[in-house]
Amino acid sequence: MKHILLGVTGGIAAYKMLDVASKLRKHGHTVNTILTANACEFVTPLAFETITSNYVITDTFSKIEIGTVEHIEMAKKIDLLIIAPATANTIGKIAHGIADDMLTTTILAVRAPVIIAPAMNSRMYDNIIVQNNLEYLKSIGYIIMEPEVGNLACGETGKGKLPSPDDIVAFINEQLKIIDVTIDTPNDLDITSTLNVQNNIYTTQQLAQNYTVVDTPNDLAVSSSITSQKTARYSKSNAVDIDTPNDLAIHGTKETQESRVYEPKATDLETNKDLAGLKMVITAGRTIEPIDPMRYLSNNSTGKMGYEVAQAAAKRGANVILISGPTQLECPNGVTKVDVKTADEMYNKVDEYFGDCDILIKTAAVADYRPKQMSEHKIKKGDSSLTLELIANKDILKSMSEKKSHQILVGFAAESENVIENAKAKLINKNLDFIVANDISQSGAGFAGDTNIAIIIAKDGTTINCPLMSKTELANKILDQINKYKGELHATND
Repeated sequence: MKHILLGVTGGIAAYKMLDVASKLRKHGHTVNTILTANACEFVTPLAFETITSNYVITDTFSKIEIGTVEHIEMAKKIDLLIIAPATANTIGKIAHGIADDMLTTTILAVRAPVIIAPAMNSRMYDNIIVQNNLEYLKSIGYIIMEPEVGNLACGETGKGKLPSPDDIVAFINEQLKIIDVTIDTPNDLDITSTLNVQNNIYTTQQLAQNYTVVDTPNDLAVSSSITSQKTARYSKSNAVDIDTPNDLAIHGTKETQESRVYEPKATDLETNKDLAGLKMVITAGRTIEPIDPMRYLSNNSTGKMGYEVAQAAAKRGANVILISGPTQLECPNGVTKVDVKTADEMYNKVDEYFGDCDILIKTAAVADYRPKQMSEHKIKKGDSSLTLELIANKDILKSMSEKKSHQILVGFAAESENVIENAKAKLINKNLDFIVANDISQSGAGFAGDTNIAIIIAKDGTTINCPLMSKTELANKILDQINKYKGELHATND
């Protein structure tokens, strides 16, 4: 089990972290807490001390043990730090290296993964300054857990709600799984060392692409090229954090206690426009099928996954048409949104835009059936049961696959059992190029949250496992596979 540090800042959602602390303890983790002064206005140190059985730090100058520097000692011994709720104020401090309290001081000393879970009013969250700070922090390796869309403390509805304690704990545990990965001399990693490298433990650290950060323990030194795509980081007592790019080699030498940091060019941090020139149609959200003027058939889809795909595609240069069922989400920047309600309306709009598009990604949860006849007036409650006759809606993906010429088709399969088998059957039946399968019964997956767990299946049978990650990350992984496949098609045609 791991040692986790909770950094709680002054947001109304601070109370949720008491439940998070309790659940982490039940998972067997050791939990410490740092409360900012403002956090103490919402929750008490005593509550966290009671739940975690550990002291809570609130004061930079408190002396826990004579002869120690508390923020350094804490930074050394933890395996993961999560800041939740992370206010705009704290996010701004971290982004600019300000260390004026115990939490921000400790953050600067931490070498373990750091998760930031923003929570604030949606107007504040959408502010360009806050978004720029989050993008920068993400680019240098901080892990951002996206806030949810929902009812906020101010009475407004929007994006800025701290995820549920269950989702936070699931996200933490998934990050902890990334930490412990045993590598037995992989083919793409050249290891020569005085250590018994066959049994060394290597772990990954999510930092920005094109950054290479190296801290070497006494008996191991690392050389790496500036083009290394991920991060190599050495930490606690010969444990090694490594994501194994092809151009990274490790050699035991007498050069020790040396650190090298390669800074990327500014252009490396800009979004890659690898989808520029492509026209993409994306469906998202649910459809509603009216029963009478007051009632309808629908499902629990929030549209989050589709909106994340649309936003990611637009950022990467695609011309995006987002055909959306009812949702509370705002249209992403640079995206053309087309609103629909029923499955029939969605079919007609997809058909309208399909002919000249390059890629169709259908994330929408479209109703399979609709009432055969909608009642003109509200159906009154009677003493007996009510029977509704349903008829099948048109299958959008199957219909478009029969019309496709050059288009790439991507579907989604939200399943609760036999996930892979059902997804593969759908892939074949609808003649898709890819299908994204997810088990909606798993914690951290499904409709309402900001995370997902999926398997991307290509029509050639190739599968790409996507463990618990943000829907933004999954969106980009899907787009990566599509872009790679499109390049292979072009190469074949050439």
